[in-house]
Amino acid sequence: MFGNFSSARARQSAQREFARDKRFRITLASSAFHASQPGQTEKGFSIEPLLGALTSEARASAAVLAALPFVVGALIFFFNHELMATLFADPRGRFMLGVACLSLVAGITVMAVMIKRSVR
Repeated sequence: MFGNFSSARARQSAQREFARDKRFRITLASSAFHASQPGQTEKGFSIEPLLGALTSEARASAAVLAALPFVVGALIFFFNHELMATLFADPRGRFMLGVACLSLVAGITVMAVMIKRSVR
């Protein structure tokens, strides 16, 4: 309950020193509970079992954000064909499409880097 002390004397000293402090007793009870749970280490809570779930959630969010411009573009093309035709026929529209594609690639790259850094 009081952790790994090098000697029994140090453990007894810690027990006497902090027995009156309610916050310390709650902390000790909490750490004793966490140490008894599966997936826990002596140093504290281990997030390794949750790492795969967190990474897959971030990847799914990135995929949805990356697909969203194409879905919206398809809906606009379906409902207002003339508006989308202007984007492809006019040089200014093609320029805007190029800037949008570059922004999309930059956003996907940033999300990929953020996901890789969160794994480390």
